Amino acid sequence: MKQFETSKKEYISKLKAELDTVEARFLKVINENNMVGEDFRSAAFINYHRYIAFKLKYNDTVDDMAHLKKQNKHYAKENKRVLRMYEMLEMELEDKHSNIMRDEDIIMRLKFERKTLRDRVQDLDKRVTKEKAAVKRFHEEVNKLNEQIETLEGEKEFMGLEIQELKGDLDREKSKARAKIEAKKV
Repeated sequence: MKQFETSKKEYISKLKAELDTVEARFLKVINENNMVGEDFRSAAFINYHRYIAFKLKYNDTVDDMAHLKKQNKHYAKENKRVLRMYEMLEMELEDKHSNIMRDEDIIMRLKFERKTLRDRVQDLDKRVTKEKAAVKRFHEEVNKLNEQIETLEGEKEFMGLEIQELKGDLDREKSKARAKIEAKKV
């Protein structure tokens, strides 16, 4: 009888050791998954702050664009005004064609103003072209960041489901082991 009880105790010790081994393995897997989850959360946190920084930069750029659009409208009006002025000056030049010799100073002044206005219009056109290119590059960067955020959010949800699944497996294994132990005690 003592031998039976001794073998029974050894068997119970063996089962406890196996249960501890299985539990340690599951705890290790859970801890590894928690670390991976932490890595993803920290990456998501960093990317979220990047997203906010780029969003602020984007909002500033949008505000700058609105300001530039207003300036562009102003310059367009100015351009129309300048073109009208240019046309009027040309008409004036035609009216004063008979007085060219006497009015050379006026002609020189008008030519200078015309050149200045054309240069100004060209400078404004170049500036608008540069601003459009900068805005286009910025929109491309924002689109890339949005794609990265969507990818990270998908990975975060997937990792959360895997962790829940592993926790459920661990709980089931623990309850099975307890049921076995209780069944053997009875």
